[in-house]
Amino acid sequence: MVLLRPFLGMPGQRLKALVAASGIAAVDDPTNHDLRYERTRLRIKLADLDRAALRHDIARYRRERDALEAAQATVIRESEASGALRLGDDGVLRLGRGAFRQLQGAVAFAFLSRVLRAVSGGDYAPGADSVLRLQEALISPSARVAMTLGGAMIDADPDTITFLREYGRSGIAAVPVGIVDAIIFDGRFRVQVPTGPGLSEARLQAFGATGRGSRVERTLPVLAGGAGLLAVPAALAAKAPAALGQLHVSSLLRWRLLRDLPLAPTPALPLRDHAASGFAAKAPEHVGKAGDTTYLPSSV
Repeated sequence: MVLLRPFLGMPGQRLKALVAASGIAAVDDPTNHDLRYERTRLRIKLADLDRAALRHDIARYRRERDALEAAQATVIRESEASGALRLGDDGVLRLGRGAFRQLQGAVAFAFLSRVLRAVSGGDYAPGADSVLRLQEALISPSARVAMTLGGAMIDADPDTITFLREYGRSGIAAVPVGIVDAIIFDGRFRVQVPTGPGLSEARLQAFGATGRGSRVERTLPVLAGGAGLLAVPAALAAKAPAALGQLHVSSLLRWRLLRDLPLAPTPALPLRDHAASGFAAKAPEHVGKAGDTTYLPSSV
């Protein structure tokens, strides 16, 4: 459901005057004055607030948010440049554990939340308490950390933290193909849908639905129909009949990691041939709050 409230930002008195001038009979919801409702009590309290102080606080919170996002952008940029952060075409993210331990508390928490959301394909990061427990485990001297959280698997040894999509007990939801030419699968991959007779009834599903594959392979998309598999990425070709078609897939991991961050413009990077891995190279696009950041949704 989409709820449209085009006049929400207009002051009440101005809206009433506009309605009256237009000859429209306005209706005053009586619950707006009923103190049994919390929204009514909150509205009365808001009317008594110091608006100048409130605007000051809002501006301060905005500056703090912008500073935290800028810090995350710096972490991503510098970690990639140093090789501490590696983004795989298969949706796997690897981060040097020593580099993570060097991050400050709030930045480490925000960055870790962003990584979990990017790897899992979800819209939201896990709850704050769970992320904090993971953060504490990763900076601890413990040699090995292995856990699942928010649709992601985390496997850390003394040197590297590996984040990958969790297949889960119920698997990953399949997506009907229909008549479109490209589909976002699991929020993590852009899949170029092949054309041909009968393919409109096909579906994209995780390879794990066949009961096969490693923990990474199980989360990769394949094209399936009533008779079984129809096409797979070249990365899975060794585990599928030779007659199957090739599915062209682009990872969105890097885009998900950078989304909404104020990254500085970067030069276009040369594309390499992804045919050997089965993940198609994609031209650079522009993201970031200013829309001026060049990125590749798969590693280069």
